[in-house]
Amino acid sequence: MPNPATVNVDVPLTAYRRCKPNPEDKFISIGVCPTTKKEITICYQTHGDPTNPPLVLIHGLDATLYIYQEAFVNALVKRGFYVVRYDNRDSGCSTHLDGFPYVWFSRLLLPRWASIGEGQPPYRLEDMADDGLKLIDRLGLTKNGRKVHIMGASMGGMIVQLMAIKAKEILASANILYSNCGGRDVVPQGFWMTLSYLYSPASDSEAHLMKYRMEAARRLTGDYPVEPELEAVCRMLLTRSPDDSPSLWRQVWAILRSTSRGEQLRQLNPDPIQLENYEATYLPVTIIHGTEDAMIPVINAVRLANFINRSKLVTFPRMGHSIPGPLVDLIADEVALHIAPNTSHHGMIFLFYLFSSLFPSQ
Repeated sequence: MPNPATVNVDVPLTAYRRCKPNPEDKFISIGVCPTTKKEITICYQTHGDPTNPPLVLIHGLDATLYIYQEAFVNALVKRGFYVVRYDNRDSGCSTHLDGFPYVWFSRLLLPRWASIGEGQPPYRLEDMADDGLKLIDRLGLTKNGRKVHIMGASMGGMIVQLMAIKAKEILASANILYSNCGGRDVVPQGFWMTLSYLYSPASDSEAHLMKYRMEAARRLTGDYPVEPELEAVCRMLLTRSPDDSPSLWRQVWAILRSTSRGEQLRQLNPDPIQLENYEATYLPVTIIHGTEDAMIPVINAVRLANFINRSKLVTFPRMGHSIPGPLVDLIADEVALHIAPNTSHHGMIFLFYLFSSLFPSQ
């Protein structure tokens, strides 16, 4: 694990000024956001052969590109993808919208009509989806008619939905990890998970910050243990991109005040009977979710699948709101089916389901 404090990487003025990038971090300006009127610089990393089909990974709330850990990225590269992972705006080393308003979570627990004086979020999930599409364009991933695979986890899955709605024609597949369709169509998390948002570190010391991070991770792993390397990643991130609470609450604001994407998703893959050239316009969509997800209950994946015609829903017993080590290869296999549909591992996956059901963790 690199030590960001010892790495000399030029940080653009529009990136997060407190960040200390790793050697593999790269920066690119994607232009001015029309909503905030602020230039957005994205920090990203690339992995694998650039001539292979590109796969862009989009992370979720209160996370960075490292939420997709090395083992998972390497599994995707091994299966023939050119992987691009990046920090969202207000995350990691990308642009943080310092000085823009934010709202504390306690206010966001209120319905919009009861939150008097709340105002409007400085940006919306649609703006974050535009960031991803602009990054794809700036990196030249669609040159010569090439199409791009995208994958998003949690909030990243919401961004993937909007990218597909906005620019389906440039996409080869959309892969949605433990996410929901927004608005009134969401089945909310339980009370205790909601209450956990109100917790904060006892101080800004490394020990207290690490304790807070690791306790948060344990709440998300479902019936799997926390991955051993996660502690080292969290410790590295304290230096690479120190916590920035206002940025977190701006993203929460954008999520909780988003509307349902359900009707737009219904139009993503229209009924084949109504469309002559259906296969040419069909976008393969895979929805992956864990049955033990306390953050976004698995019923939300079912609702997503019902909205998206011919989408594929894959659920894993014991899995929570993260990718556990034992499932890395199985999830990578599911994504790889979009580039090698004849090398299916569904038999393996079925046996894994059966084994997990018969011999649950104690």
